[in-house]
Amino acid sequence: MLKNIKNNKLSSIYFGGGTPSLLNEHQINQIKELFDNYNISSEEVSIEIYPDICNFDYDNNNFFNRFSIGVQSFDDKLLKLYNRKNYDYKIIEDIIYKIKKIIITIKLILI
Repeated sequence: MLKNIKNNKLSSIYFGGGTPSLLNEHQINQIKELFDNYNISSEEVSIEIYPDICNFDYDNNNFFNRFSIGVQSFDDKLLKLYNRKNYDYKIIEDIIYKIKKIIITIKLILI
């Protein structure tokens, strides 16, 4: 697959589904190396994270420039209906504050 994209310009890459929260610093560095080795633009590199699970230091990140935070909902009844976890507003606020120090684009994912 990398051979096929080597001669094409990608302007946006999205690591989604919440699973990227499990990436550690070493794995992120490996992805950065792929970008460098295959001349892939890092113009927009987005990642979706779960509010309570993030294995890398997102507030000192120098790779991702757009974050999606999988809040899902602030409605307790809806969260219970969909068997989703409720996050304290303070947790979300803290994450947004840390990320806003390094990037501008933050998206909350709501159902």
